[in-house]
Amino acid sequence: MQWILSYPSWLLLIIALFSGGLTFLLYAHKDSLKDVRPFWKGILGFLRFSAFSLASLLLLNPLLKHVATVSEPPVILVLEDNSSSLLQGWSKQERSIYLKERVSVLNDIQSYFETYCYSFGSSLKAVNPNDTLDFKEISTDIHGALDNVLQNHTGSNISAIVLATDGLYNTGSSPLYANVRGLPIYVIALGDTTIRKDLMVRQLRYNDLVYLGDEYSVLIDLSAVRLDSNATTLTVRNESGTLLKTETLSINSSDWTGTSEIKIKAEKPGINRITVSVSSINGEVTTQNNSATAYVNVIDGRQKVVLLYDAPHPDVRFLKDVLEANKNFETKISRWADWSGSLTGYDMVILHGIPSVKDKSRSADLIRSVKDAKAVWFITTTNSDQVLLNDAQSLVKLEVSNKTANEVLPRFESAFSRFSVSNTALQWLNEVPPLVAPYGNHVINAGTEVIWYQNIGKVSTKLPLLVTGGNEKKRAVLLGEGIWRWAMQEQLRQSVQDNTTEWVDRLIQYLAVKSDQRPFRLRAGKDVYNEGESVTLDASLFNASYQLINEPDVMLKVKGESSPAMDFVMDKTSNAYSIRLGALAPGGYTASAKVNFNGKTLESTARFTVRELYLETLQTTADHSLLQSLSLATGGKMLTHRNMQQLPQMLKDDDRIRPLLSEQLTTQSLLDLKWYFFLIIILLSVEWFIRRYLGTY
Repeated sequence: MQWILSYPSWLLLIIALFSGGLTFLLYAHKDSLKDVRPFWKGILGFLRFSAFSLASLLLLNPLLKHVATVSEPPVILVLEDNSSSLLQGWSKQERSIYLKERVSVLNDIQSYFETYCYSFGSSLKAVNPNDTLDFKEISTDIHGALDNVLQNHTGSNISAIVLATDGLYNTGSSPLYANVRGLPIYVIALGDTTIRKDLMVRQLRYNDLVYLGDEYSVLIDLSAVRLDSNATTLTVRNESGTLLKTETLSINSSDWTGTSEIKIKAEKPGINRITVSVSSINGEVTTQNNSATAYVNVIDGRQKVVLLYDAPHPDVRFLKDVLEANKNFETKISRWADWSGSLTGYDMVILHGIPSVKDKSRSADLIRSVKDAKAVWFITTTNSDQVLLNDAQSLVKLEVSNKTANEVLPRFESAFSRFSVSNTALQWLNEVPPLVAPYGNHVINAGTEVIWYQNIGKVSTKLPLLVTGGNEKKRAVLLGEGIWRWAMQEQLRQSVQDNTTEWVDRLIQYLAVKSDQRPFRLRAGKDVYNEGESVTLDASLFNASYQLINEPDVMLKVKGESSPAMDFVMDKTSNAYSIRLGALAPGGYTASAKVNFNGKTLESTARFTVRELYLETLQTTADHSLLQSLSLATGGKMLTHRNMQQLPQMLKDDDRIRPLLSEQLTTQSLLDLKWYFFLIIILLSVEWFIRRYLGTY
């Protein structure tokens, strides 16, 4: 313990002299004390001097510094596999033994250590040792479970991890590559390592996006284990049940693989469901993996996009890559000086640095052409002719200036809802390098919707950066160049360009898509969702001025192919509607929305499919060799469910699992200490009682 003064220590002498002087004046020559013995006078003087000194000491704002040793108990993290692979490759009897033993073992661990229990499959969930596992998770990510649980307990005295699993993972990386920070992993090996008879459709390989009238192939990968000298029948059917192919396959080895191909003509737009199955063979461990389904999105025609540029630029190369990667677009790219064609017939025109101050000869023809085009996206550069650009579009009026361009950052306008991007893409805007934008107080015209505003340094402005507008003929203007730097920055950080590509791709799709003039629209977030994925639906309602509104309630009915209809009321966002339905059972769904507006009932429908995942049935033999490697690499040990009762004692005997001792420094003002206040009161009270006793009052 240490005292710290906020003022010079020589002031203590002043306080002592001051307190002694007051005490002397009170007791030296007071008539009421002349008959009191010197002993009692000394006692009374000491009490008064002490009270004065302690009270005066507070004027120096003294602090009490205290160092204490704090013991942080060891933390044990328990991860239990709750995936359905433990139902496929493990006998019911062995599973029951494990479920019974785990409760007593986990309770024993909790009695010795601070313990946190989780179950995992596709995600991590906190559980209680007495909770029953149902083994219904449709995928397994061991690496992700280890990463997430350590992030959840960052800063804790994590001493060991207990991992109960069969070692089978079908999403994420290998658990051997997990960063477990040098912690020992004690593995409880579950499942059965016996290789059992099984025939499966291992994988379907196909293009998930084709065009109406095209012929596409579906490659079917099959495998069989310990079923040699058997035969099976392969059948392929479409969603209406029509037989597309049948084939008899002979299995001629104990570890057999085979591939079959079928060519199908895309005759129906929308999601086409192709079901592949093989007939079961007696003795298979499971037949759930004997079938699989392909979901092919058939699109009725590509959209034609032309990209014209003033001069070679890294932005043009990035836009070219985005356009050519999207199968929905048929793209033509040309330098404006070399262009001799017509813009008629293109669904969208992208003009990079056009109109340009370097080439004004065909500006009048250009302005006429783009005014008749279905959709146009203008992107400015330092060579853009701002006067002609004001004539070519009506979204924003640029202030013509000869001043140096600004480096600006994007700020998303939350009220914008014409199209949506993921949360990661929104967050990416906070990390991107600046764009180079033309200087000036540019004016946003009526009817224009802002997607991004400009931030100049740390200053938020109302200057537009990316705007859009129009109904029949959509337009967009990006007042800045350098978006290629976003892609490069993202590539350096994450080895991908997903977020930058998503922004550009969504804007192009929004502009190029054929105009939908319905006043009420319902949309599914995706055409095909994976099993276990949350389904979202969005709806938009427009008034007579084509403005988004959301005053009336929207009633929603969702009906599956083999499930009863479900009724909902859609949630209202800032100016539209949305609802998150959560995970739905596999199959096709039809959603119907209805709203009453201006005395009329408006309706809209959307269709989507939930794709069943067979990941947990593709491998049923437990991988204990992987678990042994994991425990050895981390300095832990591997047990089975049969001897897992030894685990609590192993953890107690591990010298690495110990409390963490640390010194904790605390500093506290004397003003905050109640005992100090009461000490002064006691000194004065004792003095008062003694004087009372001596009859000096």
